[in-house]
Amino acid sequence: MKEKRTFITFNQIVPLHLPLYHNDNCQRIEAVPEPGMSFDDLYNIFCITSNFVFIASLYATDTGAIIGLVFAKPECANCKLTGTDSRPYFWIDLN
Repeated sequence: MKEKRTFITFNQIVPLHLPLYHNDNCQRIEAVPEPGMSFDDLYNIFCITSNFVFIASLYATDTGAIIGLVFAKPECANCKLTGTDSRPYFWIDLN
């Protein structure tokens, strides 16, 4: 048995012209901490008490500093929840 894990970016998928998964219930939340609030506080609000998952950081365009966090519902951020890990019938192992 062989296993290989490959991570791809959205920009690598675009040229393939594949249909995009779309779920009207999915929402991407970009949150910036209020004064006196830490990123840990922001994470706790969304991930611990509200069943969201952290998916990315928001960066300032001028300095590159982290200015916020991006969250989504698990079913919108984790392909394993809505997809399958079963080997497709057309998979050919060349090695």
